[in-house]
Amino acid sequence: MSGPTEPISPLGEADLEQNPHLRKVVNERLLYQSGSYSDAYGYNFYADSSEVEYDGYQQAWRYLGWYVACGVPSDRYDGGSGSHESNDNQQWQGNNYCQRYLMWAGYVDLNYQGGGTGEYSYYDPYSGEWDDSACETHGNGRCAPMDCHDPDTETWTLMGVFKEASYFGNDAFFEQLFKHEGICVWDEDEIYEFMSEARENMWPEGCVQTAYTDAFGDYLYIDLKPTPAGNMTLGLYTDYICSQEYIGGYNLVDTVAANMGMINGEYLESWNTAMEVYKVCQPCRTYDLKAGYMNMDDFYQVDDDHSGDYNYGNPDDDGFTNDPNGGYFWCSDDADYTNVNQCMKFRTHAELEVATWEDLALATNQGGIKQVKVANTTFGTDDMSYQQLINYHMMLEAQSIEYQNNELEAAYYKKVLVPWAWFGTSFFVMGIMAIGGSLVLVYYKRLHPERLKMFNTPLL
Repeated sequence: MSGPTEPISPLGEADLEQNPHLRKVVNERLLYQSGSYSDAYGYNFYADSSEVEYDGYQQAWRYLGWYVACGVPSDRYDGGSGSHESNDNQQWQGNNYCQRYLMWAGYVDLNYQGGGTGEYSYYDPYSGEWDDSACETHGNGRCAPMDCHDPDTETWTLMGVFKEASYFGNDAFFEQLFKHEGICVWDEDEIYEFMSEARENMWPEGCVQTAYTDAFGDYLYIDLKPTPAGNMTLGLYTDYICSQEYIGGYNLVDTVAANMGMINGEYLESWNTAMEVYKVCQPCRTYDLKAGYMNMDDFYQVDDDHSGDYNYGNPDDDGFTNDPNGGYFWCSDDADYTNVNQCMKFRTHAELEVATWEDLALATNQGGIKQVKVANTTFGTDDMSYQQLINYHMMLEAQSIEYQNNELEAAYYKKVLVPWAWFGTSFFVMGIMAIGGSLVLVYYKRLHPERLKMFNTPLL
């Protein structure tokens, strides 16, 4: 795993003065924004999304991963902030002083030509191949790559990087993702059902005390732990805010999680595998590449006030007034929407917060997010190869075993050897005192033999 050799710091005016090329990039980027300075980022490198409206089909997003920030807890634990029912799973809600945050990035294709889903080819992270079927089925001849996950993309411009506090209840990032885009992107219903069940019942929300202790009898705590390549797992910690990881917990954490009813083992691997598809570029408009042609003649759906949704309720003679897909790629989700704007759902139903330059630097130095390029600065880390990943886990396991052995040895010394050492020391001191007393008595007898005769005289 690679990363910066030293922590990344915020970009300011001094950086621009020292780097003419950077100044040129800033000036070029300002063509697409309403202001030249941002409180969150300093000089901004993002396409304007405050005053310019973009078509939902020309927007894309990708999931980056996780990081931890202590001292900035979220109000998500107060019951959520959206319009739906909050999380009913109160069992594993704990201290969130060291908040776990997920990150995602939004992009726009400034050269979009109105072709909808069929204007792009899509990357399959599982096969490692590009899928051009949408362009072939209903394209407009452009077939641009959906490659915003590539730091060197020539198609997509970054609109922003966002963060959301760890929360697995309703009206939050994962619930909104799974029931809209997730149900159409995952090939099998079983994946959707598993991910929904795991989201609702298998993740802690905050630092939770376990019934397990370390070798010294101190309680251990459990919370979400960011891992390389944007993955997530559970970790054991020695403090109640889950800031100090228990190094000896590599092999123990699965046992603790299983006994507490949390996600573990193969279930955890399945979760991370299912999330891989969102680490590559995904259109904001939900889609289903395997969906066939839909006859719209009798279809009617009122748009209500769902910001940015196409109104498919007023078809013209051919039934597709506002549908650039011509009846193809329709994603009918689990909330009875069709081709809804997933990014809009993140904005309106999740706690959409701007990830600052400092947040990106912190996440990069912790090693828990995928690469994301902001102007000429690349945050995050490269993906590990399969062998690197094996080596990484072997290293963690070796460290854990060594720590546990040292811990047991230290605990044994504290509980067994220390009391015996105290007893031995006390016995030694008593022996020295007894010998010293005897020597004093002998010396006294020699100096004053007449005074000792009185002790041999009868009392009567």
